[in-house]
Amino acid sequence: MKGIAFDYVNTDSISSGIEIVKRDIHEPQSSGSPPTLIFQDINEKLYSFHLNWLISNNYQMNFQYTQENFYYPIEKVRDSKLEELPITLKYTHPSGFYSEVKYTNIKQKVKFVSGSSVNIETTDFSLADLSIGYKLPKNSGVLNFSINNLQDRDFKYQDKYDYNTDDFNINTKYTPKRTIFLNIAFYF
Repeated sequence: MKGIAFDYVNTDSISSGIEIVKRDIHEPQSSGSPPTLIFQDINEKLYSFHLNWLISNNYQMNFQYTQENFYYPIEKVRDSKLEELPITLKYTHPSGFYSEVKYTNIKQKVKFVSGSSVNIETTDFSLADLSIGYKLPKNSGVLNFSINNLQDRDFKYQDKYDYNTDDFNINTKYTPKRTIFLNIAFYF
C-alpha cells in the first residue's frame, strides 16, 4: 500500500485535507481439481478531499469528495469507479445533545464480466440521512437514533467488499430502503 495525506488548518474555523492511496494486492486463490494455487492481482486507488467549516461553537459543516477505483481481473465485477460527495451539517449542544443532517450524491460505473459477456452499468443517486443523539455525562455513553435513506429511494449500488456477485447487491453501506437505527452504548 502506498499513500499520502495532507491536512491543513486554513483559519480558526476552516480546515481541509487531501488523501491519495494506492493498493496492489496479490490475493491467493485455489482453482481446479486437484486445487492449484493462483494469485489474483487486485488494484485499488482512492482520492479524497475534505473541507471542514466550524460555523459557530455549535454548528459545523463538512464537505468531502471521494473517488474510488478498483480492478479485479478474475472476479465477475472487473472494475468500478465510485464518486461520493457528502455534505453534512452538524449541531452540538454543551448539554450533550447533537444532531446531523447529511446529503450524499453517489455516482458509480461498474463493469460486470461473465464468460465473454461484458455489461457496464452506471448509477447516479442522492441520499439524505438524519441522526439525533445524546452524549451521556462524563463520557459514559451515547444514545443515537438514525434514519438512513430518509426519502426511501430505490437504487443500484455495488459494494467493493462484495464484488463476486452477478448483479448489484443490497447489503452495503448504501441501502435502497429506508433504514432506522437505535444505538445505545455505555463506556466503563
